[in-house]
Amino acid sequence: MKKTITLIVLLICLAAMVHADVCIKSQVNVPGMMGQPAKNFVQEQWVGTDRSAMVMPEQTILIDMKAKKLIMVMHASKSYLELNMPIDFSSLMPEQMKAMMSSMMANVKVSVQPNGQTKKVLTYTAKGYDMTMNMMGMDMKMVQWASTDLPFDWKAYSAVAAEMMKISMRLDEKAMAEYKKIEGYPLASETNVMGVKITSDVTEISNKPAPASVYAVPAGYTKKDKLDMGEMK
Repeated sequence: MKKTITLIVLLICLAAMVHADVCIKSQVNVPGMMGQPAKNFVQEQWVGTDRSAMVMPEQTILIDMKAKKLIMVMHASKSYLELNMPIDFSSLMPEQMKAMMSSMMANVKVSVQPNGQTKKVLTYTAKGYDMTMNMMGMDMKMVQWASTDLPFDWKAYSAVAAEMMKISMRLDEKAMAEYKKIEGYPLASETNVMGVKITSDVTEISNKPAPASVYAVPAGYTKKDKLDMGEMK
């Protein structure tokens, strides 16, 4: 379940093509749970023409839209996975994890409703959406605050984020129709599951040149084809 939550946090922040590099910084807070310590970190999302990079302390996610590739970079092991899009995330898992994940992802139900509230995040006005995702009879509740008043193409972002959510969570068309009710880029989110609350809040949106290395795998990292059990935690 923790891996699923982490993946959702990742998936709701992915962006797509815009005409200039945009840097989006977010503060992410993950409480300690299931024997794992609390994590509080700054996440950087770089969005350029046909490419994006999500940079976190333990992992970086690179997307190359022209090559239709997604690259997962694991910093602790100095390794990376290179995947063709569309992506079957189950192919990354050790054999002993596949059956469990298939069971968790079977018949996932999604419900999204605008809650009629607004919230100011930085200088942007964001609309509130209540989202419930049911897996294995257990509800995971989220509130997302999304804005369309942004210095990049949020519609292009939404198209890619929706496709990534569909693939990774194995959502059917009914669930996808619910997910697509969220209009705009999520500037703040709160996820509640099993009494645990995970939050993400955008703290900066700026246009500036990206570092030369931000869209590349670091030198010396080794290519692999599976996640190991430690990386699944």
